Parts: sequence; C-alpha cells; structure tokens
Amino acid sequence: MENTPAWTSLRHIEIILSMEEEFSIAFDPQDIPKLTSQKKLWEKISELIHGNPVPF
Repeated sequence: MENTPAWTSLRHIEIILSMEEEFSIAFDPQDIPKLTSQKKLWEKISELIHGNPVPF
C-alpha cells in the first residue's frame, strides 16, 4: 500500500470495504487513514475480531 505506486484512495477504500464484508467487522472511520500497510490492516482486523492485535 505505502510502497505501491498505483495505490489510490479509491483502492484503499475498496480494500477496507472488502475486509469489512469478508470478516463481518466495521473499522472506525478515524482508523481507516492509518491502515497504510498490510501489517497495520491485519493487526486492526485481528483486534476487531479477537479483542487484541495478533502480530503479522
């Protein structure tokens, strides 16, 4: 994400919406701009599912 030249804000929202649907979760809108890497995204998903982040 951070290092992907073709990454756009639209792509970012698409992946966020896909993850919300896939895992039946909802990201806090304030967290979405902070989810700029796979690691950050998976840690936040883990936190939402399990209550604490599992290291990626």
